[in-house]
Amino acid sequence: MNRIVSIQLLRAIACLLVLLLHIMIFVPNPPFWIGGNFGVDLFFVISGYIIASSIDRLPPHKRAANFAINRFSRVVPYYWLMTLIYAGTFIAAGAWFSYMNLWLSLVFYPKEPVMLIGWTLNHEVFFYAFIAGCLLLTRTVRHWFNLVLFVSVILVCRSLNSNINTIKFIGASVNLTFALGYLAFITERHWVKYLQSKIVLWLAVLMLAVTLFNSDAYTIPTGYPRDFVNYAHSLILPRFSWGIIAALFFTVILAQESRIKAGTNKLVVRIGDTSYTIYLIQGLMVQCLASLTPLPLWGVPIVFAVVVLVSFRLYRVEDWLGRTTKKGLKTLLDRPKDQMQPALSHEAIVQDAPQGISNSQ
Repeated sequence: MNRIVSIQLLRAIACLLVLLLHIMIFVPNPPFWIGGNFGVDLFFVISGYIIASSIDRLPPHKRAANFAINRFSRVVPYYWLMTLIYAGTFIAAGAWFSYMNLWLSLVFYPKEPVMLIGWTLNHEVFFYAFIAGCLLLTRTVRHWFNLVLFVSVILVCRSLNSNINTIKFIGASVNLTFALGYLAFITERHWVKYLQSKIVLWLAVLMLAVTLFNSDAYTIPTGYPRDFVNYAHSLILPRFSWGIIAALFFTVILAQESRIKAGTNKLVVRIGDTSYTIYLIQGLMVQCLASLTPLPLWGVPIVFAVVVLVSFRLYRVEDWLGRTTKKGLKTLLDRPKDQMQPALSHEAIVQDAPQGISNSQ
């Protein structure tokens, strides 16, 4: 599949927004505040689109298993490594640490993870697991079935208004943002031609700017699951409305692929490639680099640049882990069943042979 440069640009924007938000936390009384949490909404929309498009490229044989392997190798091994490193820093520093919480983090249980930014990975893995389950239910790819079932389960869990953590997690409105990305893929041929003008692009950029600087409407959340909303509210909730804005911005940038491909430099594409590493390491690195708080405003671009540059180097680890894991799991999946049976000894073959054959030897 040819790389979609517009999606690499969107990934770069998303991870850098989240990084900037986490750096600005250490600046006392900052002169400006950017709603970097918007990057999470954008990531989820991108994920919904990518997952829908990846399903169409799966081989018809063992479709669900291949999907699970692709997503597992892409996300899980590197997250496990970073979580263990993060946990190691707590232990080395002699800080209080819960090994049970570490275990729950590694299995993506919906509880505050060891690496706090991992709350988004819990939602990502839930989305992947749900789609994998849908692929098991149908012999052919049925995008509308997947989408409607996913949204229905979320709405049912919301309507229960339950205090059970897992139900609250599934019913979190932020999960609906995946559905917006999935919907964008299904309906792409209907809207893409209407969003390719330069005026639409500038309107999208203006919409993003207004959204990011409207920080009063979007504060840093507390608690878990991170629903970001009053749970008893109506369907069109504050967090979901930000998901809608992210989806609108995503569709416009995607429709501008030819223009963006011609005007995007290699650095932006590289940041897009490295976005997952930037996203995962920023929590630990920002805390280390800003340990001498308060962080002066002039230190923000320095910390920003250091995190990005270190991520460029660490991306090799992410890429190697993903490729190695995928290759190993694919080998197991494609291995003939007769090769998976343990080899029988000559004595066992003789014993299991028909009586006439064994007597003739």
